[in-house]
Amino acid sequence: MEIWFGIMARKVLRGANLTVVSDTQDVIEKYIAVYNKAVKPFVWKKRKVVGSQIQDTLANLCS
Repeated sequence: MEIWFGIMARKVLRGANLTVVSDTQDVIEKYIAVYNKAVKPFVWKKRKVVGSQIQDTLANLCS
């Protein structure tokens, strides 16, 4: 659910100038209606992590 809200926030809410709650609700409901027309499950993929990436991450955390 969190990923879906993130996608919606990027596509609908980011940069929007919605000053009235009803405007926000309308925009969200329109997005849901459009999204539901072509909805399909998310395909989860685990990306391969190379040893050097882990070392770089650890080095960044320690600095």
